[in-house]
Amino acid sequence: MNSMTGYGKGAYSHDKYDILIELKSVNHRFLDLSIKTPKGFAYAEDVIRKTIQRNVARGHVDVYFTYLDKRVSGGRLAVNEELASQYVDASKRLSRLGIVDDMTTSTLLRMPEVSSVENDLEQEDLTDVIVSTLNEAITSLNAMRYREGEAIREDFVKKLEEIESLVSLVAERAPLVIEEYTRRLRERIEEMLGDLPLDEARLIAEVGLYSDKVCIDEELTRLAVHIAHFREIILDTQPIGRKLDFLVQEINRECNTIGSKCNDAYIADKVVALKNEVEKLREQVQNIE
Repeated sequence: MNSMTGYGKGAYSHDKYDILIELKSVNHRFLDLSIKTPKGFAYAEDVIRKTIQRNVARGHVDVYFTYLDKRVSGGRLAVNEELASQYVDASKRLSRLGIVDDMTTSTLLRMPEVSSVENDLEQEDLTDVIVSTLNEAITSLNAMRYREGEAIREDFVKKLEEIESLVSLVAERAPLVIEEYTRRLRERIEEMLGDLPLDEARLIAEVGLYSDKVCIDEELTRLAVHIAHFREIILDTQPIGRKLDFLVQEINRECNTIGSKCNDAYIADKVVALKNEVEKLREQVQNIE
């Protein structure tokens, strides 16, 4: 079980260049990638994306790719003379509007796309290096996500134990609700009838209707099944975030049904506590891949 939050990096050093790839991931409903590559390495974005997709199921992942050319020349400076000429012409046209023409060679070289450093290294020679460095970063990222996932698993176990404890209290109380209702109903009817005989059949029928209305046996059974299923799922090594999210919704639905059926202050109080714990569980589930 992995968390969606983590950090990992991979590095490669050559006598001509250094490559550093950093990965930072946070929670996201799906896999969402933001890839930042140096100029001249746009060709690598597709292989970076596919490599991450094979190893990460969910989360927003920022990919930071740093390339350092260690050669003295640093590559060859290329100038786009045609684009520079267009900037000069535009500057002259604007000067005719009364705007001072302060265009200089230095200004031109700073304009977007006018100058660039051409990398004379063969791009295909770096693809394998990029993938290898990226895999190192992914391994580091997933190791951290796994450690955080294990910590969350322990937290899940504690929360499930608290939920089970509250459900047990509700289950113990549920039969007493019918008994107390029967006793109170009998007392009221006897008080109203005085010396007249009590119709036990009518009393039993009335209690039966009330029992059907407030019975929460099915909800308690489904809660027990959902909790047991939750315990099984968190032992899985595959991405389980969506399964757990659905299961928490089902647990919350059963708690709501119990709350709407119960006509007892004690059970109502425990249901409030239950929903509070389920909400904590739901919030934590959002961190799981």
